[in-house]
Amino acid sequence: MPTEKRTPFFVILLLFASFAVVSCDNNARLLKSLVEADSLIMNDADSAKHILTSIQEDVATANDDVKAYYNLLSVKVDDKLFIRHDDDSLIRFATDYFEKTGDTRLPEAYYFAGRTYSDMTLGDKAMFYFYKALEDSVNVSDYRRSRIFAQMGYVLLRNELPEEAKKMHELSYFYCKKINDTLAMRYCREDIHTIDSLIQVGAYDTSMMTERLLILQRISDKVKISALRRENKDLHSDKQSDGIYLFAIVAFIIAIVAFIAVVAYRRSKTNIPTQEQEPLQSNKFYDEDIASMIDSHVKTDKILKDSEWKMIEEKLLAAYPDFKEKLYSRINLSDTEYHICLLLKQDVSPSKIAKVMSLAVSSVSQSRLRMQQKAFNGEGTAKDWDRFVLSL
Repeated sequence: MPTEKRTPFFVILLLFASFAVVSCDNNARLLKSLVEADSLIMNDADSAKHILTSIQEDVATANDDVKAYYNLLSVKVDDKLFIRHDDDSLIRFATDYFEKTGDTRLPEAYYFAGRTYSDMTLGDKAMFYFYKALEDSVNVSDYRRSRIFAQMGYVLLRNELPEEAKKMHELSYFYCKKINDTLAMRYCREDIHTIDSLIQVGAYDTSMMTERLLILQRISDKVKISALRRENKDLHSDKQSDGIYLFAIVAFIIAIVAFIAVVAYRRSKTNIPTQEQEPLQSNKFYDEDIASMIDSHVKTDKILKDSEWKMIEEKLLAAYPDFKEKLYSRINLSDTEYHICLLLKQDVSPSKIAKVMSLAVSSVSQSRLRMQQKAFNGEGTAKDWDRFVLSL
């Protein structure tokens, strides 16, 4: 009898142990897949995306460590594939978990939180997380610092602070130079040149630079000084206390929020036209010779020559004589931006544009976004700009 009474207990114990073993095996298997996906993201993001999709259902029953890592990689691979972030639930779970556990992946999670909020046009949150990502001097590489400063520059530019944005891109260039990333250095120079052009042509309405904006600029200068004194002795030799550093970050974020609120309020009062108020019809330009030439250049990794750009422009303007006039009436463009628009009118994909212009796809995407937001008062996406160009 005593043996019979103990039998159910041992059965339950055995079942529990079996479940624990299966669960551990499942977590280990998923972790192995996640590590593999992580190793592929930089050079083969499509394959990484496929791995993550294939284990999505199993992750639902995994432990929080696996879920957090999976969520981080999901946001990371979408970022690499230029899929716009429109929800912060995945990255919030990852950052919350890594904060509680003190995980070394936390700075990377902060960076992609910044990228997520940047895509969601929540500039104050984006800047907050980019600054958080810079705090860890051990687990943040110079490469990651270069990307953080570049992204901060884009946020500031969208909020009509070109001088501040330029300084951030100069810092991005500094870190690219430290690691001898010549391609990234070139993109930094292009961004700085674009911002200089915007300042020179007066692309920003100085009447909107209120006293709060002046306060914001002074505070942001102090923030960068204190941050950089902590981050890099080559840039600044002195150090400020952690209390001043954190206070400056908080003050900067408050000022960003105040400034964005002022801009939004003024826009609501002035009835600025937006793209939604202008119904767009697609007027794609197609020329078989141009299409064949572009496809040939893409296959052979050749860039378009000046004579070929001239031919594209002449054929396009023959079909749409007022295309250039309408384009420039909305926005002042650099030669690079104008060439991108010529190819967009032909409905050439961003990846092909990047190849025939010897640019990174990310540079083409950022240029399209900058043109859209400059032309439509900070509103819209890169794809909205494509539709606008096709409508001319």
